[in-house]
Amino acid sequence: MQIGLMHHVYSSMGGYRTIYASPKLPPAALSKAEEVARKLYPKVGTRPQMGYYRAADGWSAALRGFPAGTDHTGRVRTCIHTIFMRDQDLARVPWFNPFDIPDDLFMDEEEDLQDLSGQLKPAWLMGDTAAAAADAWRRTGTAIHPRAAQMMVPAMLEVRRATIVLDQQDQAFEIASLLAFVLPPSVRRGLTYLARAMLPPGPTPIFRMTFFGNNPDPSILTGGEIVADFRRAESYNDPERNAFSDFVLASLADGGEPMTPWRLAAVLERHEQDREFKSFHYLKLTEGFLKCPMIFRDDGTINVKASPADANDGVLPFWKSGCQRLAKAILVDVGAHVAAGAKKPDMAAKVKQQVEMAVAANQEKAISEVVEKFRVVFGRAPESEEDSDVSDTWSGPSPAPSVENTLNNFNFEE
Repeated sequence: MQIGLMHHVYSSMGGYRTIYASPKLPPAALSKAEEVARKLYPKVGTRPQMGYYRAADGWSAALRGFPAGTDHTGRVRTCIHTIFMRDQDLARVPWFNPFDIPDDLFMDEEEDLQDLSGQLKPAWLMGDTAAAAADAWRRTGTAIHPRAAQMMVPAMLEVRRATIVLDQQDQAFEIASLLAFVLPPSVRRGLTYLARAMLPPGPTPIFRMTFFGNNPDPSILTGGEIVADFRRAESYNDPERNAFSDFVLASLADGGEPMTPWRLAAVLERHEQDREFKSFHYLKLTEGFLKCPMIFRDDGTINVKASPADANDGVLPFWKSGCQRLAKAILVDVGAHVAAGAKKPDMAAKVKQQVEMAVAANQEKAISEVVEKFRVVFGRAPESEEDSDVSDTWSGPSPAPSVENTLNNFNFEE
């Protein structure tokens, strides 16, 4: 896959100014890049700064700030190089992670600032990011210390406040990069950050997360920031945890199943890439997943045959979480399983037709009616309020139902 790139380069060559900008770069993105570069320029030290932020409507930006030679007086010159990517392109990239943008997309510190047009890459040629993400998670992500996860997961899900992460060893940044892989895709793409520098967050911070090696200047803090101090394993102003963060933290704790949040993130990556969640949605999302975890493979594909009755029970919670594409995909597969167990072709056709009608209606009432009929087919009682209380453990898939013994006695007529 190929992602087109545009560029902005800011340096002190000939004065503090923009020395290159792609001709078709939107004016709003250019203005934001210049604003960020001016503020960041004095803070670039011997280690490259890294950042990712929303540059303009429909555009995201990643930056590197680094020393770039010396000027005529022998003073070290700094360069801020920003690359821009269209959000619609990033949304098509499986497992895109803003913490994992390769350095080779940016200028080398030794490049000539006087002739940049031929040195800036026009595109990011991506390999199989899904496979690379899975490999990174299996190698390192499953070993994240529970305390580190406790500090980072709720902060990464919090969209209303800025987060300051104090860490001198870059451990926190590496952990954040890995934890991003188990977050919903829309949350992951929105994780704006700045590493190794500190800028005033402002009323609407450009960078939601700031990774900083030393104590920040108190004068630029508002007092409402979330602070995660990896040096002391302490956090302050912790955000409220929600059902999703509890699910992830329980999975990463001792005795948990570290691959389960990866699997849920893979499901969302495949079926609900653009879904944005609120607390209620997270509750129903995790409820749906915990009703039928074994029907999902590690790549997010559905295998209803592994536990069809449980798959059916997960349809409505997924629907209520806003994941309607996923809910309908599961229901279609459950319907196909039920139809395959029918002795009479006309009954199989009725099952298929009713599922198709419910999916086409795109209404909870229509979906719910089919789900309830399938519950009877699977020998289960009608859904009750008590059924919605889901434990964070499960006992494995339900026995395969004897479809042929129940389906032909059940009325699938309207």
